[in-house]
Amino acid sequence: MSWRMIEKRGKWKVDKNSATDGDLFIAEALLKVSKIWHNEQFKDEARTLMNDILRYEYNPQTNTLTVGKMIFIKKQEISGGF
Repeated sequence: MSWRMIEKRGKWKVDKNSATDGDLFIAEALLKVSKIWHNEQFKDEARTLMNDILRYEYNPQTNTLTVGKMIFIKKQEISGGF
């Protein structure tokens, strides 16, 4: 899930980096609500999200979740848009 929109030349585009921590929080919330409301649909959505996290945000070489290239962008490149 993208974590922000970027304006380039007057048009808004989705940042291709994800917010792995946010995705994990959403998956956890879906699991919790599935228990509270006894609704399997929320559990299914959590599973789908967790599978996507493993597919797109996991580095099998290091056995770690990734944070996207955002961590490597220079500070001045980030601060200009906020």
